[in-house]
Amino acid sequence: AVQDPQGSVSYGELVALASALSRRLVAAGVRPGSRVAMLCEPGIPFVTGILAVLGAGAAWIPLDLRAPRARTAALLDDSRPDVLYTGPGLHNTATELLAAASSTPAVVTWDGTHDTEPAPPVGGGDDLAYIIFTSGSTGRPKGAMVHRAGMVNHLLAKIDDLGITSDDVVVHNAPVTFDISVWQMLSPLITGGRLLVVDRDTAADPQELFGRITTDHVTILEVVPSLLRAAIDSWQSGTPRPPLDGLRSLMVTGETLPADLAATWGELEPGIPLVNAYGPTECSDDVTHAVIHAGSDIGSRAPIGHAVRNTRLYVLDANLQPVPPGTPGELYVAGTGVGHGYLDNPTKTATTFLADPHATEPGTRMYRTGDRVRQRPDGQLEFLERTDHQVKIRGHRIELGEIETALRRLPGITDAAAAVHHGRLVAYLIGTT
Repeated sequence: AVQDPQGSVSYGELVALASALSRRLVAAGVRPGSRVAMLCEPGIPFVTGILAVLGAGAAWIPLDLRAPRARTAALLDDSRPDVLYTGPGLHNTATELLAAASSTPAVVTWDGTHDTEPAPPVGGGDDLAYIIFTSGSTGRPKGAMVHRAGMVNHLLAKIDDLGITSDDVVVHNAPVTFDISVWQMLSPLITGGRLLVVDRDTAADPQELFGRITTDHVTILEVVPSLLRAAIDSWQSGTPRPPLDGLRSLMVTGETLPADLAATWGELEPGIPLVNAYGPTECSDDVTHAVIHAGSDIGSRAPIGHAVRNTRLYVLDANLQPVPPGTPGELYVAGTGVGHGYLDNPTKTATTFLADPHATEPGTRMYRTGDRVRQRPDGQLEFLERTDHQVKIRGHRIELGEIETALRRLPGITDAAAAVHHGRLVAYLIGTT
């Protein structure tokens, strides 16, 4: 079922591990509706943790082990988890984190015990599945709340559109604080496939990552366009290109896909289609898929595609009215994937999750993405630009306002402005000296 750098487990072993951990979480006070923060490296203990949390009827909150301690402590305080689940070898890290936070959750540590009788899972579709914190313009990250129905709908969208079966091997290479990690970890487990978890160094090394395709029989891989660009530039400069036999789909996400990059990939690997995915964390991850085959006439911009299952997309003007095809407008998302909003932030929730005036069912909401798009003649959507100051760098969603707010708090800084130049985050400062 799951293979990581430390070993592998079968489906039976994974169920036994998750069931035992779920019982321990319940014994520590976890109930339906509880929140469990997860301080754990990617791998078998993390996947087990997710299944155990969901089985107990709770929601997980992934924490970044490499983020500054003060930031992680602040997220712990903002999310107020009932339990902090820690992976192997992280007792000291957890102790230091709790010392820096005011929150005092119970601590449950990975112990690798197995259950002989699976614990019955609890929870319904409207219950929270996970909370992922995204960059906030006020300097405080926002906790996007995703329910189980939205999560499962997205997992099934990936399974349907990528044709994932029990024969597939899917790579988990995304940080666990990225929403794309959810489908990478869980979709192969739904179909009986195999999940291959790679370490952080492998995930960041294009040559090493693509080299695992043949050695581990990988069939589906997802990368950010900047990593794909680095890989192709390296191959075209003389670095041997790893054989990619067996890879069925290469998904790209997290950044705008340049049209020339899509074309170059098609020339190098005409038998492996690119799947350009687009979607906000607030809507259970991707809401569109665009399958780009070699030789496709995509024009000057790569499409972001059509809506995934149970999803409605509106391109609207300032009055929330549809614009004609080909006319730029702001993208709004409605349907099963739209989440519950932001944790303890009703004002931001109310301004971003709006009543859907185009729905047939009362009480339906739509999410305002802040992205300007237009519909192409073939019906696919095309991303144009942001309507605010949010940017993406190597897949990281960043509010420039958060950077500026943090800089202004530094001694001697009276004002600050942040921007992106040539893919790098830069800041301009005004100081007292």
